[in-house]
Amino acid sequence: MSVEKSLEKQQIQLLVEALRALPGIKELQVDETQKGRIWTDAKITIKPVGGKSVVLMVEAKSRSLFPRDVRDMIWTVNGDKRFQVTNPPLALLEAYSLSQGAKEMLHQNNIGYFDSGGSLFIPAPGFYVLVDKPEPKPIEKKNRAMFRGKRAQVMHAMLQRHHQWVSLKDIAEEANVAPATASDAMSMLDLFDWVSAQGNGPSKERCLNKPGAMLDAWVAQVKTGRPPVFRRYYVPRAESEALARKVSTISKDLQLKCVVTGEVAAQHYTPHLSSISTVRCRVEVGARDKLVEVLSAEPVDDGANLLILESREEADFLFSQKRDGLKLASPVIAYLDLIRAPGRAAELADHLRKEALGY
Repeated sequence: MSVEKSLEKQQIQLLVEALRALPGIKELQVDETQKGRIWTDAKITIKPVGGKSVVLMVEAKSRSLFPRDVRDMIWTVNGDKRFQVTNPPLALLEAYSLSQGAKEMLHQNNIGYFDSGGSLFIPAPGFYVLVDKPEPKPIEKKNRAMFRGKRAQVMHAMLQRHHQWVSLKDIAEEANVAPATASDAMSMLDLFDWVSAQGNGPSKERCLNKPGAMLDAWVAQVKTGRPPVFRRYYVPRAESEALARKVSTISKDLQLKCVVTGEVAAQHYTPHLSSISTVRCRVEVGARDKLVEVLSAEPVDDGANLLILESREEADFLFSQKRDGLKLASPVIAYLDLIRAPGRAAELADHLRKEALGY
């Protein structure tokens, strides 16, 4: 038996154990002799107490699956006569891990699923089961890798050009990355089924048609990852708007890479709050001390009116905008910085996403 088949067999056993642990199961029969066709890795018959029997036709995969992977499987089910008869069996896809997008596609098509993280979905009449568990580590790692370093620059660029057809060459130039890096990032977007493609070879173009899903994944990574460390300072007699303008002016004069982000940036893009007490900015590594010195800012634990984060990520500074004498982080970065900020930041983040981003 191959390693892949051995892993699939182990996964089927995990599924059986998960089913046996469900309440209200009177009897459960497993047949693993099905051969030769898709959705025949196992046939499981469940007899609930006081209900009709449910037959699961299982397709087991030993790897992580994404929307691109499950799309063809869904088409197979929809065209398979076994699932078109009266009282048909239920197709159930089992995988080592399933991305959130893959789960949603299966959910929408009434196809069951199970993964090694313990997530289980059985949409059977009279026996509806939904157990939602965190995604297993392989999916988490891929999500983190997608929104870090050079790949994050590509993701940022694609969000800027959402619903537009772009070539690999164009997006590499806009993201300031090598074509090979852009190609790698595009492969990830293909995997999650967030883009459409047309053409071949050098003329191939892609269109980000699910920017909201991509941004949601970036938000999930931000919320579960290590929080950014904004150093806290107090600048005497400095109202937020004047302080933000002073930060931008000093950065320009000293040729420091710096963007005003968070609350002040969001307020300039989409005014919503009556007042803001804190200026939040991102600066390149090594620039914080210079900025603090010129501002005569004092480090504080409480009562800060200036928050500074040193960032090595080029994506944080891409697509910045100049407005009213301020250099603002892009709406995407400003939104991400508001996600975990305190106070009314979450409310401002929702407003910014709705009005400035639109997805």
